[in-house]
Amino acid sequence: LNNIKANTLPEEAVVRFGNKEFIFVEIENNHFEMIQVETGVREKGVIEILNSKLISNRRVVLKGAYSLLMKLKNQEE
Repeated sequence: LNNIKANTLPEEAVVRFGNKEFIFVEIENNHFEMIQVETGVREKGVIEILNSKLISNRRVVLKGAYSLLMKLKNQEE
């Protein structure tokens, strides 16, 4: 096996919606934006984020992402 450096997030930070994967980033106090991510290898509770440059230097929601997704989608309906 090859050892590589990768940008990763906990699995619970990534949500699946409509056959795509997303994370939430904070845009201001208690306001969040949903961003589509490309994922790679999943191992030991973490997921490789292939397009991590989109989220560099941003605050990512690490816990409760699924709850945010449900709240967002319920408001749209």
